[in-house]
Amino acid sequence: MIPGQMTIYDFLAPEYPDINDVSEAEAVQIIGEAIGVKFQYNELFEEWQAKVKQLTLVVHYSNYVLDDNKDRFLSLGVSNKRGEGGGAPRDSIEQAINWFKGRMARGG
Repeated sequence: MIPGQMTIYDFLAPEYPDINDVSEAEAVQIIGEAIGVKFQYNELFEEWQAKVKQLTLVVHYSNYVLDDNKDRFLSLGVSNKRGEGGGAPRDSIEQAINWFKGRMARGG
């Protein structure tokens, strides 16, 4: 490939919108549809939650709090009935979908 040469992928739109271009509710809806769950907003915790078998999935927008990085990210979490689980920041809807799919496949 010649440096600077464009490929077909330069012309294709990304599969999912950038999180900076959609509302939190829109991003959550896209994620939910992709993983087959329906998130509901929990006003007490100010996050979106979904129940899948023994798991609770959570997601909301947040921002990094670093000196050189204040970018928006999707804050993700998963827990089981015993309170075991984990969380992760993800910078895109696609990354969030993949993270949730992996956690759901492992059962948490």
